[in-house]
Amino acid sequence: MLRSSGTKAVVLIGIFCVFSVYYKYIPEQHIKGYGKFQRPFLANSEDSQRFFTWRNENACKSKKSFGGKFYSKRFYDGNKTLCLDSDVMPDQNGKCLIYSFGVNDDWSFEEAMQVYGCKVLAFDPSIGKKPFKYSDNIYFYDFGLGKIDDLHHPDGWKLRTLGTLVDKFGHTNDIIDVLKIDIEGAEYDALLEMLESGVLMNVKQIVMEVHNLYDDYYGAFWLLEQSFERFESLPNFSCTYRNNTVTNHYCLELSWFNLRFRNIYL
Repeated sequence: MLRSSGTKAVVLIGIFCVFSVYYKYIPEQHIKGYGKFQRPFLANSEDSQRFFTWRNENACKSKKSFGGKFYSKRFYDGNKTLCLDSDVMPDQNGKCLIYSFGVNDDWSFEEAMQVYGCKVLAFDPSIGKKPFKYSDNIYFYDFGLGKIDDLHHPDGWKLRTLGTLVDKFGHTNDIIDVLKIDIEGAEYDALLEMLESGVLMNVKQIVMEVHNLYDDYYGAFWLLEQSFERFESLPNFSCTYRNNTVTNHYCLELSWFNLRFRNIYL
């Protein structure tokens, strides 16, 4: 009995150690793909730039940008790239479902997905609007995406985890064709919670504006990419800065599809 308990303890400690290393460092299968990365991961800003601008060029045969608009005639923002390969594309049989976090005053992506044939649940606690029906297939709610269900946010917002919202709207066992996240830096905490809860299992594609400013959460993206393939990374020119002759983008538009839906025979 003692020997059995000791063995279990060793196994649990081993799993914890593997997870910790996995979280902190680049997975071996990604080292070749990410080129010049060295351990420990993201030693400097150049490493982080290389990581976030990398994408698997061969992962998606058919990509398309949805939504977006020009601001001050200087830059284009709000567009998201989806993969339209037949096995991972949003459903075209009337069952397409979108969860979209972060609207601000730009409904172009949501409108484009409605035209595509999707039902869109749009969320944003920061624009001062109560829940309403925006159009035939777009519904707005004043919840924000958070790492916990928070009723005491300093700004008076109502934050919910993705799992809580999926359960609230009756989509626990449904496929979410696209999860859009554009929440101005809060994506890291929300992503960690979603990875821990397993709620992303039924999400086909994720499109996310990533803010390349924080050191603590990069490991979450490596964990995400054990089950999701990054097929697009585009600079967001609404937030760039120039350091001597180098232009860095601290906002990037990243897109992934869920490998669980990938047809290996394509």
